Amino acid sequence: MSLDIYGQSPGVENRQRMFAVNKVTQRERDSRPAICIVKIVLVAVTLFGFALAQQGQSEDQSLQIAAQHIEGGDFAGAADLVRKVLAGNPNSFIAYNLLGVCLAQAGDIEGARSSFQKALALNPQLASVHVNLGKLLIKMHEEAAAIQQFKAAIAIDPEILIRDPASYSAFNIFGLCLMNDGKYEEARRAFEHAIHINPRYVPAQVNMGNALVALRRDADALKEFLEVIAMQPNDLLALKNLGLIYGRQEKFDLAMKYLERARTLAPRDTEINVALAGAEISAGKASEAKRVIAELAGAVEFGPKSRETLGLLWLDKGEPQNAVDLVRDDPGLAAQFYTIGYEKAETEFDAGRYQNTRKILEAIRDLRTADAAFHDLLGSAYYAIDDPKKASQEFQLAVRLEPADPEHYFKLGMVFLKHRTADPAIYVYETALKSRPDVPKLWFGLGLSHYLASRPNEAEQALRKALALDPQYEAAYVVLGDLLEQNSRPADALNVFHRAMEVRPDLYLPYYYYGKLASKEGNEKRPDAIVSLRKAVSLNPNFSEARFELGKALAQTGETSEAIQQLNKSLELNPDLAQSHYQLARIYKRLDDRVRSSEQLRLFEETNKKAKPEDLIQRLEVQIEKP
Repeated sequence: MSLDIYGQSPGVENRQRMFAVNKVTQRERDSRPAICIVKIVLVAVTLFGFALAQQGQSEDQSLQIAAQHIEGGDFAGAADLVRKVLAGNPNSFIAYNLLGVCLAQAGDIEGARSSFQKALALNPQLASVHVNLGKLLIKMHEEAAAIQQFKAAIAIDPEILIRDPASYSAFNIFGLCLMNDGKYEEARRAFEHAIHINPRYVPAQVNMGNALVALRRDADALKEFLEVIAMQPNDLLALKNLGLIYGRQEKFDLAMKYLERARTLAPRDTEINVALAGAEISAGKASEAKRVIAELAGAVEFGPKSRETLGLLWLDKGEPQNAVDLVRDDPGLAAQFYTIGYEKAETEFDAGRYQNTRKILEAIRDLRTADAAFHDLLGSAYYAIDDPKKASQEFQLAVRLEPADPEHYFKLGMVFLKHRTADPAIYVYETALKSRPDVPKLWFGLGLSHYLASRPNEAEQALRKALALDPQYEAAYVVLGDLLEQNSRPADALNVFHRAMEVRPDLYLPYYYYGKLASKEGNEKRPDAIVSLRKAVSLNPNFSEARFELGKALAQTGETSEAIQQLNKSLELNPDLAQSHYQLARIYKRLDDRVRSSEQLRLFEETNKKAKPEDLIQRLEVQIEKP
């Protein structure tokens, strides 16, 4: 990854990938101060006396004079002398080093680079030349290559960058080398030393902030970057990093504030624009985000990764269509996003957020050819939000794609049953049973359909077939028992509910229906009814109807106090449960509490007007499940 004198931080796992520290832009590079590369060179010249003496006095003198010219700022004169030395001794690495200095100062960057490289080719152990080349590479905006040269110099002479305790720039470069090796704490100390020497040296302070980010110390990094912009309000890297940190902290207003300022300085910087758009999406500022994204659309750098990142943020904010608009023109990204969107839709369905499921699936359906599972999930979402027409269409598409899967038929039939259109449901189940007579769920659907069509004999036959195939099928027991009760066969119904309690003692509905029916059978069955209703309440404390039936049964046995308690609790759970008000009115009347009795009777009349008949399908919780 690219590093620069401002200290581009390494890749660290952030809480939000959108606000990870990004690479350096051309605008940032151009805004940096010039870097002097002469000082270390001249120090190095004094170290070569022994080598010079061995190469001959005239060459030695020429190089010393050239060095003096450099000290005096006469780079052209120094270059002439060095070239004469090289004409006589083309293997003089010292001459190439000095020539590189002269050419760099004259603006011949490529010539300087070539000279330093020739010096190192002749003598790779020249630490000072590695440093000179590294500084030149920084000037050429090749920060990663520069760092490698500095590291090579340190490997030869570990003290070369920090030998001068007053050189804050050298400590800054030393810290960058440590950052590149992943030694963030040591790098932080190096930057700290540079700042101690020169508290107003902005590059070291920015690098310090990046080191702290790498150490997952965002709060401390924030202080550093804030100090930077106090000294240099338009420091691009500090503004960007402040925006990124505030983004990770989910302080999106502050993130937008600093990223907007950074964008003013570098309006074409893709990474700043992507981060700003991400903060605006996260803050719910959709129109502002779209404006930034529209300006990004033509940028070459606005590639798949950036589009995916912003797309995921749109998806998380419940705007899947905006996400799809970002990715649809890239086939590979569109296919990947389809998978991500589908998984998100499944998660939303599992959490009961059916409208979100619908929105996501409707948005992504054209990104690739939908399979049966897609249509099944979308149909299930339509079923849950009570859109029978669209649910039916989706389940029929699922059936066409996977005609051997009985689950699609079951769900399609349930769409009709939910809206009391039994005949189409019967047709669906009978069609499916011709090829899959071994599926209990299809027999159950057929039995429920006949029940709602007032065909009790056919319903009983189908339901008993379902139970023969699956003796654990609790919903079939409940429907069969309710059917038998409605057809004046209470003893048979009680036997069915009792059998359900035996095979599925963990489910509350069989206990509820048994207790409800037993309570109607007179005083002999009432203790048994109360036991069953207590069990139903213990298995599902939030089931208001079970508490109502329990309260009514307790009132009939004279357990008035607990009866009132259960009836009041049923109303806490469901304030529209009119019959609870009626039972309370009767109890208070027996207690000669006319005020409370009148109030409960008034509430009964009020709520009874909007009361809905009991819905067996809803009560059974026959849920359309995720495929």
